[in-house]
Amino acid sequence: MHRFVPITIRPPSRGKERKGGFGDKLAHLLGREDIKAAAHIHQHDEDATASIPEPDVLVLSYDLRHPLFTPSPTKSLEELEYAPALKTLATKLNPSSDAGPSDGTTNMGKDNDYLVIHWRMETVPPEDLPLCAEKLVDTLVGLLHPRDHLAPENEPVDTDADWSREEQGPGELPAQDNSTIRTVWFASDYPYPVTSSATEFEDLPRKSGTFRNLTPEHVSAIAILRSAFLPDGPLQDTKLTGLKEQLERVRDLALVENNGKSGGIGIDGEMVDDAGVLGILDKLVAMDAKLFVSGGKGCGRVSSFTKQIVDSRAASIQGGDVEMRNVVQYFG
Repeated sequence: MHRFVPITIRPPSRGKERKGGFGDKLAHLLGREDIKAAAHIHQHDEDATASIPEPDVLVLSYDLRHPLFTPSPTKSLEELEYAPALKTLATKLNPSSDAGPSDGTTNMGKDNDYLVIHWRMETVPPEDLPLCAEKLVDTLVGLLHPRDHLAPENEPVDTDADWSREEQGPGELPAQDNSTIRTVWFASDYPYPVTSSATEFEDLPRKSGTFRNLTPEHVSAIAILRSAFLPDGPLQDTKLTGLKEQLERVRDLALVENNGKSGGIGIDGEMVDDAGVLGILDKLVAMDAKLFVSGGKGCGRVSSFTKQIVDSRAASIQGGDVEMRNVVQYFG
């Protein structure tokens, strides 16, 4: 690599070329002799008349939100699997595997099911966040206590009768027995643990590389959600948690298993602080949740993150996972 200088290429962030067409131009660009000549560092012991060698590595790092190349219509692309270590850790983080309070045994039974909320707050106008939080609480109460709650007139819902539909409504929330759901997992770009108050903020790794401006409205929205789980709240019998809290639980279990010695959780080191890794763990946990809730119109948007979870859950239900009770429920 000492023979070449790095080349930075920035694909269009907006416009039609963002989702296709740029890949062919990129391949043509990298094949141009003048580009190779500009990137090549001539060595003193190198024959000046010799052809420019090809670099061993073309891409060192990338941050792409859309495919560069249009998939061939005659050949389907094989999906990449997440690393086995991440899958194993996600299984340990799963609230259904939470250890019992007395004997430390792992409980994977139906009496410890969980619900996952995915709320991307970055794209919501800050002034709308507190009201969205109230709507989220209302949706959770409707799902976990359906007999005492009716859905707002325009709230989309999923039913057992039609798993393939992402939205349905208006009408009542599905009359399911969700009494086994004891935990609500909050997955969000909000940079701090959902169970920590504003006075306990720490310098923690961010779960989003684009979330920059934390406002008082963000803090207020999380406080509204958190208050619903307090002893006098409508969700007082349900535990609120998130990735930070469950990582601490898994670390504590590793200490017990190793007789007080520092035990790894499978991805110790820089990976634990990587925003991409944290997002993957949230995603894997959400894919297996009994119920999945996400921000709807006005309180979020259907991102590629959400779509991957929805597609995975729909496939699981089609494959016969009768324990999964919905594909997605939107709030907002």
